[in-house]
Amino acid sequence: MEMRSLQSGAKNKKPLSPSGIKKGNLSLSRQTTKVLKKPKTLFLISAHELDMSLKYKTSDLYFSAYLKTAGVRFLGTEREGSKVFFLFEKTIMIRDLKREYFNRTAKVPALTFVDEIRSMKSLTYMTRTDS
Repeated sequence: MEMRSLQSGAKNKKPLSPSGIKKGNLSLSRQTTKVLKKPKTLFLISAHELDMSLKYKTSDLYFSAYLKTAGVRFLGTEREGSKVFFLFEKTIMIRDLKREYFNRTAKVPALTFVDEIRSMKSLTYMTRTDS
């Protein structure tokens, strides 16, 4: 295999390999960096807030049915006053699913989606009557 040198234009009979690089050609310089100390800030987070940061919460029945059909893990329901919220595991794919749902580009099996709507309606009724 012949390779041309970029500097001279001459032909080399042996290709360059990583083992052919001499250690002396590479030098590393150490720079002294100054570490600035910042005042420490303490954030107090309740167990409820920490728990909610791992959950996605919505009151939209149809969007909830879509998330469930799309495979997002359903965690349960929660009632606040007369409103029922659906709780899902918070994942990075929810953002993409939400965009697809509201842009009307989402694709899920229609009959499964309809079944999930019925299921979510039942959960809404059961959550309202349980409390």
